[in-house]
Amino acid sequence: MLSASISYLIATGIAPEKIAISSHTVSAAAEIEGRIGPTLQNLFPAALEAMGQIKPATGTIHALAYREMIAHKHPKARWTILDEAGQFRIWKEATLFSFPELAGADLDAQSGEEIRLVDRIRGYDVAEKRIPEILLLVGGDETLQKTAGTYQKIKEARKLIDYTDLLREWAPIIEHPGY
Repeated sequence: MLSASISYLIATGIAPEKIAISSHTVSAAAEIEGRIGPTLQNLFPAALEAMGQIKPATGTIHALAYREMIAHKHPKARWTILDEAGQFRIWKEATLFSFPELAGADLDAQSGEEIRLVDRIRGYDVAEKRIPEILLLVGGDETLQKTAGTYQKIKEARKLIDYTDLLREWAPIIEHPGY
């Protein structure tokens, strides 16, 4: 169904490079892309020839965001991207930096919950400066506020960007008139 919709867009004159295919995994996005040619061949054979070698952009939403940040020379485009394990490691480091008395404590379960809560809040289009206030509204405490602030500072100092940052930094690019 999705390949038919994309094929229709191409057949109606939308340039393939103006189309983005995103999925939860790279392989799923590639599979959708792989179905476009045969679908075009079956439904819109003239469009297949017109398409030539140009293909839609495919990948996870984070990969697409990263590509666009590079293409638009975003200042954070060349920063190191933290995977979930790296994010977890930096969060625990931020917790211990903010609260050294927790050294030796088992922070694993608590850290995972805290990262998910902060990421969920940051995933909504909330100004970074309002996040501490919102954390308190959703049941967080001053400890969580301080750790979240330290986490952000560590990332900035080390030029690290997490998956939520990718989407937050990408949003102004795609919201720009004429994009």
